This record gives sequence, structure tokens and C-alpha cells, in this order.
Amino acid sequence: MRNVIFGLAVATVLAFTLVVPRVAGIDTWKIALALVGFGLLVASGRGKPR
Repeated sequence: MRNVIFGLAVATVLAFTLVVPRVAGIDTWKIALALVGFGLLVASGRGKPR
């Protein structure tokens, strides 16, 4: 079930990026890039305070 939810979330973000070119004056590809970077940061465990 977790993989299905993750897949739907990724599909939604990709569709949103292709359909809406800008949100509040910011290109959506920049927002998607920031979210991917944040996800990698959290997945690597570097987001945790020591």
C-alpha cells in the first residue's frame, strides 16, 4: 500500500509540473527539484539533528 501511495504522489507531482507552468511566480520545475532534494536529504538521514 505504501508503494501505491508513493507512486500516486509522484504521478501527481509530475502531472502538476507539466500542467501548471508557474505557481506564485515560481516555475514548477524548480519546486519539483526542491522537493526531490528535500526527499533525498530526509532519506539519507542528514535531516536528523545529532
